[in-house]
Amino acid sequence: MREDVPILFVSGYDRDASLAGQRSEYDVLSKPFEIYELARYIHQKLHKH
Repeated sequence: MREDVPILFVSGYDRDASLAGQRSEYDVLSKPFEIYELARYIHQKLHKH
């Protein structure tokens, strides 16, 4: 994967089930999430570069 391209994984599992005991070098947004959470992530990543 290209390091200059932000990656967000979106999980179909809820937060507790999808991230239980796991660490990831990538950002993970677990359902359910609010649209503002997705918008905040996109905004942060676009304005970081």
